[in-house]
Amino acid sequence: MSEDLNNIEFDKHIQERYAEHAISPPDNLWSQINNEAALLETGVLRKRVVFYKWLSFSLIALLGGVVILYQLNNNDKIPQGGLNDSKNIIEQNKNDFLVKEDKETLAFKNSERITSDEINPTSTSQNNNEKLDNYIHSEIKNNIKTKEIAITNTENESAKTPYPVFNDKQITSRTNNNDTITSKEPLPKNEEIVNLPSLIIDEKKIENESNANYIIDSLTTVIVDLTQQLEKQDSVLNTDSNFVEIAESSNNNAIVPPIIPEKTLSRITVSALFLPTYSYRSLKNGANAADFYNKNQRVKIQYNTGLNVGYNITDKWTVRLGVNYSKLTNEYELNNVRPNELPIVMDPANKSITVNSSLGTIVVNNLSEFEFAGDDEDDYELDDEDDFASLTFKEEQKFTFLHFPITIGYELGKGKIKLVVDAGIVISSIIGSSSKIDITNINKPENSIEIKDYHNTKGFYVGGIISLGAKYDLTKRFSLLLIPTYNNSFTNINKDHSSKIKPYSINFTTGLQYRF
Repeated sequence: MSEDLNNIEFDKHIQERYAEHAISPPDNLWSQINNEAALLETGVLRKRVVFYKWLSFSLIALLGGVVILYQLNNNDKIPQGGLNDSKNIIEQNKNDFLVKEDKETLAFKNSERITSDEINPTSTSQNNNEKLDNYIHSEIKNNIKTKEIAITNTENESAKTPYPVFNDKQITSRTNNNDTITSKEPLPKNEEIVNLPSLIIDEKKIENESNANYIIDSLTTVIVDLTQQLEKQDSVLNTDSNFVEIAESSNNNAIVPPIIPEKTLSRITVSALFLPTYSYRSLKNGANAADFYNKNQRVKIQYNTGLNVGYNITDKWTVRLGVNYSKLTNEYELNNVRPNELPIVMDPANKSITVNSSLGTIVVNNLSEFEFAGDDEDDYELDDEDDFASLTFKEEQKFTFLHFPITIGYELGKGKIKLVVDAGIVISSIIGSSSKIDITNINKPENSIEIKDYHNTKGFYVGGIISLGAKYDLTKRFSLLLIPTYNNSFTNINKDHSSKIKPYSINFTTGLQYRF
Protein backbone atom coordinates (compact mmCIF):
# COMPACT_ATOMS: atom_id res chain seq x y z
CA MET A 1 0.00 0.00 0.00
CA SER A 2 2.83 2.37 0.87
CA GLU A 3 4.43 1.67 -2.50
CA ASP A 4 1.23 2.69 -4.33
CA LEU A 5 0.98 5.89 -2.29
CA ASN A 6 4.59 6.74 -3.13
CA ASN A 7 3.95 6.17 -6.84
CA ILE A 8 0.81 8.36 -6.76
CA GLU A 9 2.67 11.12 -4.96
CA PHE A 10 5.54 10.92 -7.44
CA ASP A 11 3.16 11.07 -10.44
CA LYS A 12 1.37 14.07 -8.94
CA HIS A 13 4.72 15.79 -8.44
CA ILE A 14 5.65 15.23 -12.10
CA GLN A 15 2.22 16.40 -13.32
CA GLU A 16 2.42 19.62 -11.29
CA ARG A 17 5.96 20.28 -12.45
CA TYR A 18 5.13 19.74 -16.14
CA ALA A 19 1.46 20.84 -16.12
CA GLU A 20 2.12 23.51 -18.74
CA HIS A 21 4.44 21.43 -20.85
CA ALA A 22 2.86 19.87 -23.91
CA ILE A 23 6.30 18.87 -25.10
CA SER A 24 7.42 15.60 -23.63
CA PRO A 25 10.74 15.69 -21.75
CA PRO A 26 13.78 14.32 -23.60
CA ASP A 27 15.03 10.75 -23.13
CA ASN A 28 17.93 11.78 -20.93
CA LEU A 29 15.48 13.57 -18.65
CA TRP A 30 13.35 10.43 -18.38
CA SER A 31 16.49 8.51 -17.42
CA GLN A 32 16.85 10.67 -14.30
CA ILE A 33 13.15 10.30 -13.57
CA ASN A 34 13.53 6.51 -13.92
CA ASN A 35 16.52 6.69 -11.55
CA GLU A 36 14.40 8.46 -8.93
CA ALA A 37 11.65 5.88 -9.43
CA ALA A 38 14.24 3.09 -9.04
CA LEU A 39 15.45 4.68 -5.81
CA LEU A 40 11.89 4.69 -4.46
CA GLU A 41 11.42 1.05 -5.47
CA THR A 42 14.73 0.02 -3.91
CA GLY A 43 13.73 1.86 -0.74
CA VAL A 44 10.57 -0.22 -0.52
CA LEU A 45 12.57 -3.36 -1.26
CA ARG A 46 15.03 -2.48 1.51
CA LYS A 47 12.16 -2.22 3.97
CA ARG A 48 10.91 -5.63 2.90
CA VAL A 49 14.38 -7.12 3.29
CA VAL A 50 14.66 -5.68 6.80
CA PHE A 51 11.24 -7.12 7.64
CA TYR A 52 12.20 -10.59 6.37
CA LYS A 53 15.51 -10.43 8.23
CA TRP A 54 13.78 -9.63 11.51
CA LEU A 55 11.25 -12.39 10.83
CA SER A 56 14.01 -14.92 10.15
CA PHE A 57 15.93 -13.84 13.26
CA SER A 58 12.76 -14.24 15.33
CA LEU A 59 12.17 -17.72 13.92
CA ILE A 60 15.79 -18.68 14.58
CA ALA A 61 15.54 -17.40 18.16
CA LEU A 62 12.26 -19.28 18.64
CA LEU A 63 13.74 -22.46 17.22
CA GLY A 64 16.82 -22.09 19.38
CA GLY A 65 14.66 -21.67 22.47
CA VAL A 66 12.63 -24.77 21.59
CA VAL A 67 15.79 -26.82 21.05
CA ILE A 68 17.34 -25.64 24.32
CA LEU A 69 14.19 -26.38 26.32
CA TYR A 70 13.91 -29.77 24.66
CA GLN A 71 17.51 -30.62 25.50
CA LEU A 72 17.11 -29.41 29.09
CA ASN A 73 14.01 -31.56 29.51
CA ASN A 74 15.65 -34.63 28.01
CA ASN A 75 19.31 -34.35 29.03
CA ASP A 76 18.61 -36.80 31.91
CA LYS A 77 17.02 -39.41 29.65
CA ILE A 78 18.96 -42.39 28.41
CA PRO A 79 19.19 -42.38 24.64
CA GLN A 80 18.69 -45.62 22.80
CA GLY A 81 22.15 -45.67 21.41
CA GLY A 82 23.64 -45.35 24.90
CA LEU A 83 23.40 -49.01 25.77
CA ASN A 84 26.44 -50.04 23.82
CA ASP A 85 28.43 -47.09 25.21
CA SER A 86 27.32 -47.97 28.73
CA LYS A 87 28.56 -51.51 28.29
CA ASN A 88 31.97 -50.23 27.20
CA ILE A 89 32.10 -47.79 30.10
CA ILE A 90 31.26 -50.58 32.55
CA GLU A 91 34.01 -52.79 31.13
CA GLN A 92 36.61 -50.02 31.30
CA ASN A 93 35.70 -48.76 34.76
CA LYS A 94 34.73 -51.90 36.61
CA ASN A 95 35.66 -51.99 40.29
CA ASP A 96 36.20 -48.17 40.21
CA PHE A 97 32.77 -46.65 40.79
CA LEU A 98 30.85 -45.75 43.88
CA VAL A 99 27.15 -45.75 44.27
CA LYS A 100 24.79 -44.01 46.56
CA GLU A 101 22.10 -45.76 48.46
CA ASP A 102 19.41 -43.18 48.03
CA LYS A 103 16.86 -44.52 45.57
CA GLU A 104 15.64 -40.99 44.65
CA THR A 105 18.88 -40.42 42.73
CA LEU A 106 18.68 -43.66 40.82
CA ALA A 107 16.00 -42.40 38.40
CA PHE A 108 16.56 -39.89 35.56
CA LYS A 109 14.76 -36.57 35.28
CA ASN A 110 11.41 -36.75 33.51
CA SER A 111 11.70 -40.59 33.23
CA GLU A 112 9.24 -43.05 34.57
CA ARG A 113 9.82 -44.19 38.09
CA ILE A 114 10.75 -47.81 38.45
CA THR A 115 8.70 -49.51 41.07
CA SER A 116 9.65 -52.59 42.92
CA ASP A 117 7.00 -54.56 41.07
CA GLU A 118 8.78 -54.07 37.76
CA ILE A 119 12.04 -55.58 39.02
CA ASN A 120 12.77 -59.25 39.65
CA PRO A 121 11.91 -60.29 43.23
CA THR A 122 15.42 -61.36 44.13
CA SER A 123 17.16 -58.80 46.30
CA THR A 124 20.54 -59.49 44.81
CA SER A 125 19.51 -58.74 41.27
CA GLN A 126 17.64 -55.67 42.55
CA ASN A 127 20.74 -54.30 44.21
CA ASN A 128 22.80 -55.03 41.14
CA ASN A 129 20.29 -53.24 38.93
CA GLU A 130 20.23 -50.24 41.25
CA LYS A 131 24.00 -50.04 41.27
CA LEU A 132 24.17 -50.34 37.51
CA ASP A 133 21.50 -47.66 37.04
CA ASN A 134 23.32 -45.35 39.41
CA TYR A 135 26.60 -45.83 37.56
CA ILE A 136 25.08 -45.31 34.13
CA HIS A 137 23.27 -42.21 35.39
CA SER A 138 26.47 -40.65 36.68
CA GLU A 139 28.54 -41.55 33.62
CA ILE A 140 26.00 -40.30 31.07
CA LYS A 141 25.58 -37.01 32.91
CA ASN A 142 29.34 -36.51 32.71
CA ASN A 143 29.54 -37.24 29.00
CA ILE A 144 26.21 -36.03 27.56
CA LYS A 145 27.43 -32.45 27.08
CA THR A 146 30.39 -33.43 24.92
CA LYS A 147 28.89 -36.28 23.01
CA GLU A 148 25.87 -36.51 20.71
CA ILE A 149 24.26 -39.90 20.80
CA ALA A 150 22.44 -40.91 17.64
CA ILE A 151 19.16 -42.71 18.07
CA THR A 152 19.54 -45.20 15.25
CA ASN A 153 19.31 -48.97 14.89
CA THR A 154 18.33 -49.32 18.53
CA GLU A 155 15.40 -51.57 17.89
CA ASN A 156 17.54 -54.10 15.96
CA GLU A 157 20.22 -54.06 18.61
CA SER A 158 17.66 -54.37 21.37
CA ALA A 159 16.06 -57.30 19.59
CA LYS A 160 19.39 -59.13 19.44
CA THR A 161 20.52 -58.35 23.00
CA PRO A 162 17.56 -56.93 24.88
CA TYR A 163 19.30 -56.95 28.23
CA PRO A 164 22.98 -57.11 29.21
CA VAL A 165 24.25 -60.00 31.41
CA PHE A 166 26.45 -59.31 34.38
CA ASN A 167 28.37 -61.83 36.54
CA ASP A 168 30.43 -61.59 39.64
CA LYS A 169 33.48 -60.47 37.75
CA GLN A 170 31.77 -57.45 36.26
CA ILE A 171 30.19 -56.05 39.42
CA THR A 172 32.07 -56.59 42.69
CA SER A 173 31.61 -53.46 44.71
CA ARG A 174 28.96 -53.15 47.33
CA THR A 175 28.12 -50.51 49.86
CA ASN A 176 26.65 -50.47 53.28
CA ASN A 177 23.94 -48.24 54.69
CA ASN A 178 26.53 -45.62 55.78
CA ASP A 179 27.44 -44.82 52.15
CA THR A 180 31.02 -46.08 52.63
CA ILE A 181 32.88 -48.92 51.03
CA THR A 182 33.05 -51.78 53.52
CA SER A 183 33.53 -54.88 51.44
CA LYS A 184 33.63 -56.32 48.03
CA GLU A 185 31.35 -59.28 47.66
CA PRO A 186 30.95 -61.17 44.43
CA LEU A 187 27.58 -61.81 42.98
CA PRO A 188 26.03 -65.26 43.31
CA LYS A 189 27.47 -68.04 41.21
CA ASN A 190 24.38 -68.61 39.26
CA GLU A 191 24.91 -66.21 36.42
CA GLU A 192 21.64 -64.43 36.26
CA ILE A 193 20.35 -62.14 33.52
CA VAL A 194 20.08 -58.66 34.96
CA ASN A 195 17.23 -56.64 33.46
CA LEU A 196 17.63 -52.88 32.91
CA PRO A 197 14.06 -51.67 32.71
CA SER A 198 15.12 -48.06 33.23
CA LEU A 199 17.15 -48.20 30.01
CA ILE A 200 14.25 -49.37 27.87
CA ILE A 201 12.82 -46.51 25.82
CA ASP A 202 9.13 -46.49 25.56
CA GLU A 203 7.63 -46.53 22.11
CA LYS A 204 5.60 -43.42 22.94
CA LYS A 205 8.79 -41.58 23.84
CA ILE A 206 10.32 -42.60 20.53
CA GLU A 207 7.22 -41.35 18.69
CA ASN A 208 7.31 -38.02 20.57
CA GLU A 209 11.00 -37.61 19.84
CA SER A 210 10.38 -38.40 16.16
CA ASN A 211 7.66 -35.77 16.03
CA ALA A 212 9.91 -33.24 17.71
CA ASN A 213 12.73 -34.05 15.30
CA TYR A 214 10.32 -33.69 12.36
CA ILE A 215 9.18 -30.27 13.61
CA ILE A 216 12.77 -29.16 14.10
CA ASP A 217 13.73 -30.36 10.61
CA SER A 218 10.72 -28.54 9.08
CA LEU A 219 11.55 -25.28 10.85
CA THR A 220 15.17 -25.63 9.79
CA THR A 221 14.11 -26.10 6.14
CA VAL A 222 11.88 -22.98 6.30
CA ILE A 223 14.68 -20.91 7.80
CA VAL A 224 17.14 -22.11 5.14
CA ASP A 225 14.67 -21.18 2.36
CA LEU A 226 14.07 -17.73 3.86
CA THR A 227 17.80 -17.17 4.21
CA GLN A 228 18.43 -18.10 0.57
CA GLN A 229 15.58 -15.81 -0.58
CA LEU A 230 16.96 -12.93 1.48
CA GLU A 231 20.42 -13.48 0.02
CA LYS A 232 18.97 -13.33 -3.51
CA GLN A 233 17.04 -10.14 -2.70
CA ASP A 234 20.17 -8.61 -1.18
CA SER A 235 22.11 -9.40 -4.34
CA VAL A 236 19.36 -7.88 -6.53
CA LEU A 237 19.15 -4.86 -4.26
CA ASN A 238 22.89 -4.32 -4.38
CA THR A 239 22.82 -4.65 -8.17
CA ASP A 240 20.00 -2.08 -8.49
CA SER A 241 21.74 0.28 -6.08
CA ASN A 242 24.98 0.02 -8.03
CA PHE A 243 23.11 0.62 -11.28
CA VAL A 244 21.40 3.70 -9.85
CA GLU A 245 24.70 5.04 -8.52
CA ILE A 246 26.40 4.43 -11.86
CA ALA A 247 23.51 6.06 -13.72
CA GLU A 248 23.62 9.05 -11.39
CA SER A 249 27.37 9.45 -11.76
CA SER A 250 27.16 9.13 -15.54
CA ASN A 251 24.33 11.67 -15.65
CA ASN A 252 26.38 14.05 -13.51
CA ASN A 253 29.28 13.79 -15.92
CA ALA A 254 27.17 14.05 -19.09
CA ILE A 255 25.87 17.35 -20.43
CA VAL A 256 22.12 16.88 -20.28
CA PRO A 257 19.30 19.25 -19.41
CA PRO A 258 18.15 18.91 -15.81
CA ILE A 259 14.64 18.15 -14.69
CA ILE A 260 13.85 21.84 -14.32
CA PRO A 261 15.14 23.58 -17.48
CA GLU A 262 14.60 27.03 -15.94
CA LYS A 263 17.51 26.49 -13.56
CA THR A 264 20.06 26.26 -16.35
CA LEU A 265 18.24 27.98 -19.21
CA SER A 266 17.03 31.51 -18.64
CA ARG A 267 13.53 32.59 -19.54
CA ILE A 268 14.93 35.43 -21.63
CA THR A 269 15.55 35.06 -25.36
CA VAL A 270 17.04 37.45 -27.90
CA SER A 271 16.32 37.25 -31.63
CA ALA A 272 18.22 38.97 -34.42
CA LEU A 273 15.89 39.41 -37.39
CA PHE A 274 16.27 40.04 -41.08
CA LEU A 275 13.06 41.32 -42.68
CA PRO A 276 12.54 41.45 -46.42
CA THR A 277 9.45 43.66 -46.44
CA TYR A 278 6.71 44.40 -48.90
CA SER A 279 5.39 47.84 -47.87
CA TYR A 280 2.23 49.42 -49.10
CA ARG A 281 -0.63 51.60 -47.86
CA SER A 282 -4.36 51.87 -48.07
CA LEU A 283 -5.45 55.18 -49.61
CA LYS A 284 -8.66 57.12 -49.57
CA ASN A 285 -8.60 60.45 -51.39
CA GLY A 286 -11.43 62.95 -51.51
CA ALA A 287 -10.35 64.24 -54.93
CA ASN A 288 -10.76 60.78 -56.47
CA ALA A 289 -7.02 60.46 -57.07
CA ALA A 290 -6.77 57.07 -55.38
CA ASP A 291 -7.22 55.16 -58.62
CA PHE A 292 -4.35 56.99 -60.26
CA TYR A 293 -1.92 56.37 -57.41
CA ASN A 294 -2.95 52.78 -56.87
CA LYS A 295 -2.55 52.10 -60.57
CA ASN A 296 0.79 53.79 -61.14
CA GLN A 297 2.63 53.20 -57.89
CA ARG A 298 5.85 51.21 -58.12
CA VAL A 299 6.28 48.61 -55.44
CA LYS A 300 9.75 47.89 -54.08
CA ILE A 301 10.88 45.22 -51.65
CA GLN A 302 12.64 46.76 -48.68
CA TYR A 303 15.32 44.95 -46.68
CA ASN A 304 15.10 45.77 -43.01
CA THR A 305 16.49 44.45 -39.73
CA GLY A 306 15.13 44.08 -36.23
CA LEU A 307 15.73 42.81 -32.73
CA ASN A 308 13.32 41.04 -30.38
CA VAL A 309 13.64 40.30 -26.68
CA GLY A 310 11.33 37.59 -25.36
CA TYR A 311 10.37 36.38 -21.93
CA ASN A 312 9.09 32.81 -21.62
CA ILE A 313 6.15 32.79 -19.24
CA THR A 314 6.00 29.04 -19.74
CA ASP A 315 7.54 26.68 -22.25
CA LYS A 316 4.68 27.55 -24.63
CA TRP A 317 3.74 31.15 -23.98
CA THR A 318 6.16 34.00 -24.61
CA VAL A 319 5.90 37.78 -24.32
CA ARG A 320 8.07 39.64 -26.84
CA LEU A 321 9.15 43.25 -27.09
CA GLY A 322 10.89 44.16 -30.32
CA VAL A 323 12.28 46.99 -32.31
CA ASN A 324 12.72 47.16 -36.07
CA TYR A 325 12.60 49.72 -38.79
CA SER A 326 11.06 49.78 -42.23
CA LYS A 327 10.69 52.10 -45.19
CA LEU A 328 7.70 53.02 -47.30
CA THR A 329 8.64 54.43 -50.70
CA ASN A 330 6.06 55.51 -53.27
CA GLU A 331 7.35 56.48 -56.70
CA TYR A 332 5.32 57.52 -59.71
CA GLU A 333 6.71 58.45 -63.11
CA LEU A 334 4.66 59.15 -66.25
CA ASN A 335 6.18 60.52 -69.45
CA ASN A 336 4.41 62.36 -72.28
CA VAL A 337 0.98 62.30 -70.76
CA ARG A 338 -1.83 64.73 -71.19
CA PRO A 339 -2.67 66.99 -68.24
CA ASN A 340 -6.16 65.57 -68.00
CA GLU A 341 -4.62 62.15 -67.34
CA LEU A 342 -2.83 63.43 -64.27
CA PRO A 343 -4.24 64.33 -60.84
CA ILE A 344 -3.61 67.99 -61.56
CA VAL A 345 -5.63 71.07 -62.50
CA MET A 346 -3.82 73.75 -64.53
CA ASP A 347 -4.92 77.40 -64.32
CA PRO A 348 -2.92 79.40 -66.93
CA ALA A 349 -4.87 82.55 -66.26
CA ASN A 350 -3.79 82.65 -62.61
CA LYS A 351 -0.48 80.97 -63.33
CA SER A 352 -1.20 78.17 -60.84
CA ILE A 353 -1.44 74.39 -60.66
CA THR A 354 -3.41 72.29 -58.21
CA VAL A 355 -2.10 68.78 -57.53
CA ASN A 356 -4.39 66.24 -55.88
CA SER A 357 -1.64 64.14 -54.37
CA SER A 358 -2.13 61.03 -52.28
CA LEU A 359 -0.82 63.06 -49.37
CA GLY A 360 -3.33 65.83 -49.91
CA THR A 361 -4.14 68.74 -52.18
CA ILE A 362 -1.27 71.08 -53.09
CA VAL A 363 -1.76 74.45 -54.81
CA VAL A 364 1.24 76.06 -56.47
CA ASN A 365 0.96 79.73 -57.47
CA ASN A 366 3.16 82.29 -59.23
CA LEU A 367 4.12 80.06 -62.13
CA SER A 368 4.79 82.93 -64.55
CA GLU A 369 7.83 81.25 -66.01
CA PHE A 370 6.18 77.93 -66.63
CA GLU A 371 4.98 77.33 -70.20
CA PHE A 372 1.55 75.69 -70.28
CA ALA A 373 1.00 75.75 -74.06
CA GLY A 374 2.13 73.26 -76.57
CA ASP A 375 4.45 73.73 -79.52
CA ASP A 376 1.75 74.67 -82.07
CA GLU A 377 1.16 78.30 -82.90
CA ASP A 378 -2.52 78.18 -82.00
CA ASP A 379 -1.79 76.48 -78.69
CA TYR A 380 -0.92 79.73 -77.04
CA GLU A 381 -4.56 80.65 -76.78
CA LEU A 382 -5.13 77.68 -74.43
CA ASP A 383 -8.83 77.65 -75.22
CA ASP A 384 -8.90 73.88 -75.63
CA GLU A 385 -7.45 70.94 -73.80
CA ASP A 386 -5.40 70.11 -76.81
CA ASP A 387 -3.62 73.44 -76.50
CA PHE A 388 -1.89 72.35 -73.31
CA ALA A 389 1.51 70.79 -73.60
CA SER A 390 2.13 67.15 -72.77
CA LEU A 391 3.85 66.70 -69.46
CA THR A 392 6.25 64.46 -67.62
CA PHE A 393 5.02 63.75 -64.10
CA LYS A 394 7.23 62.37 -61.33
CA GLU A 395 6.35 61.99 -57.67
CA GLU A 396 8.35 60.43 -54.87
CA GLN A 397 7.26 59.80 -51.27
CA LYS A 398 9.64 58.28 -48.71
CA PHE A 399 8.92 57.41 -45.09
CA THR A 400 11.07 55.65 -42.52
CA PHE A 401 9.35 53.99 -39.56
CA LEU A 402 10.67 52.68 -36.27
CA HIS A 403 8.36 49.95 -34.99
CA PHE A 404 7.98 48.73 -31.41
CA PRO A 405 5.92 45.52 -31.49
CA ILE A 406 4.55 44.03 -28.27
CA THR A 407 3.27 40.51 -28.85
CA ILE A 408 2.26 37.34 -27.10
CA GLY A 409 3.48 34.17 -28.79
CA TYR A 410 2.44 30.55 -28.55
CA GLU A 411 4.56 27.60 -29.62
CA LEU A 412 2.95 24.37 -30.76
CA GLY A 413 4.95 21.20 -31.29
CA LYS A 414 6.98 18.51 -29.54
CA GLY A 415 10.05 18.04 -31.69
CA LYS A 416 12.75 20.37 -32.85
CA ILE A 417 10.37 22.02 -35.32
CA LYS A 418 7.64 24.08 -33.65
CA LEU A 419 4.78 26.14 -35.01
CA VAL A 420 4.91 29.73 -33.74
CA VAL A 421 1.94 32.10 -33.57
CA ASP A 422 2.35 35.74 -32.46
CA ALA A 423 -0.19 38.52 -32.11
CA GLY A 424 -0.11 41.95 -30.56
CA ILE A 425 0.10 45.66 -31.15
CA VAL A 426 2.78 47.81 -32.69
CA ILE A 427 3.58 51.42 -32.02
CA SER A 428 5.34 53.01 -34.98
CA SER A 429 7.22 56.25 -35.05
CA ILE A 430 7.94 58.15 -38.28
CA ILE A 431 11.60 59.04 -37.96
CA GLY A 432 12.13 60.19 -41.54
CA SER A 433 9.94 61.50 -44.38
CA SER A 434 10.29 63.31 -47.67
CA SER A 435 8.10 64.16 -50.69
CA LYS A 436 8.79 65.59 -54.10
CA ILE A 437 6.84 66.29 -57.30
CA ASP A 438 8.37 67.24 -60.69
CA ILE A 439 6.18 68.49 -63.56
CA THR A 440 7.98 69.18 -66.86
CA ASN A 441 6.86 70.39 -70.31
CA ILE A 442 8.09 67.77 -72.71
CA ASN A 443 8.75 70.44 -75.31
CA LYS A 444 10.89 72.44 -72.93
CA PRO A 445 12.65 70.13 -70.44
CA GLU A 446 14.36 73.06 -68.77
CA ASN A 447 10.92 74.44 -67.98
CA SER A 448 9.64 72.50 -64.94
CA ILE A 449 7.83 72.83 -61.65
CA GLU A 450 9.32 71.28 -58.50
CA ILE A 451 7.34 70.84 -55.30
CA LYS A 452 9.16 69.57 -52.16
CA ASP A 453 8.12 68.42 -48.71
CA TYR A 454 4.50 69.04 -49.18
CA HIS A 455 3.51 66.19 -46.85
CA ASN A 456 1.97 66.77 -43.47
CA THR A 457 2.12 63.52 -41.48
CA LYS A 458 1.85 62.53 -37.84
CA GLY A 459 4.78 61.57 -35.66
CA PHE A 460 3.52 58.05 -34.78
CA TYR A 461 0.65 55.69 -35.32
CA VAL A 462 -0.72 52.51 -33.71
CA GLY A 463 -1.28 49.27 -35.53
CA GLY A 464 -1.70 45.56 -35.10
CA ILE A 465 0.68 42.72 -35.84
CA ILE A 466 0.18 39.01 -36.38
CA SER A 467 2.63 36.34 -37.44
CA LEU A 468 2.59 32.65 -38.19
CA GLY A 469 5.71 30.64 -38.86
CA ALA A 470 8.10 27.96 -37.72
CA LYS A 471 10.96 27.63 -35.30
CA TYR A 472 13.73 25.05 -35.60
CA ASP A 473 15.88 24.28 -32.55
CA LEU A 474 19.49 23.95 -33.65
CA THR A 475 20.64 23.34 -30.07
CA LYS A 476 19.08 23.88 -26.68
CA ARG A 477 20.06 27.58 -26.91
CA PHE A 478 20.07 28.46 -30.61
CA SER A 479 16.99 28.36 -32.83
CA LEU A 480 16.33 29.28 -36.44
CA LEU A 481 13.23 31.41 -37.13
CA LEU A 482 11.10 31.66 -40.26
CA ILE A 483 8.02 33.72 -39.37
CA PRO A 484 6.04 35.72 -41.97
CA THR A 485 4.47 38.77 -40.32
CA TYR A 486 1.63 41.07 -41.24
CA ASN A 487 1.60 44.63 -39.87
CA ASN A 488 -1.25 47.11 -40.41
CA SER A 489 -1.92 50.60 -39.11
CA PHE A 490 -5.12 51.37 -37.26
CA THR A 491 -4.77 55.15 -37.60
CA ASN A 492 -4.24 57.64 -40.41
CA ILE A 493 -0.72 58.97 -40.68
CA ASN A 494 -1.77 62.03 -42.66
CA LYS A 495 -2.83 65.14 -40.85
CA ASP A 496 -4.53 66.45 -43.97
CA HIS A 497 -7.96 64.89 -43.79
CA SER A 498 -8.40 65.18 -47.56
CA SER A 499 -6.46 61.93 -47.78
CA LYS A 500 -6.33 58.91 -45.48
CA ILE A 501 -3.19 56.81 -45.57
CA LYS A 502 -2.76 53.69 -43.49
CA PRO A 503 0.54 51.88 -44.11
CA TYR A 504 0.77 48.11 -43.96
CA SER A 505 3.53 45.66 -44.66
CA ILE A 506 4.24 41.97 -45.05
CA ASN A 507 7.54 40.83 -43.61
CA PHE A 508 9.22 37.55 -44.52
CA THR A 509 11.02 37.39 -41.21
CA THR A 510 14.05 35.18 -40.77
CA GLY A 511 16.40 35.24 -37.84
CA LEU A 512 18.42 33.52 -35.18
CA GLN A 513 17.19 33.22 -31.62
CA TYR A 514 19.40 32.73 -28.59
CA ARG A 515 18.22 31.63 -25.16
CA PHE A 516 20.33 32.63 -22.20
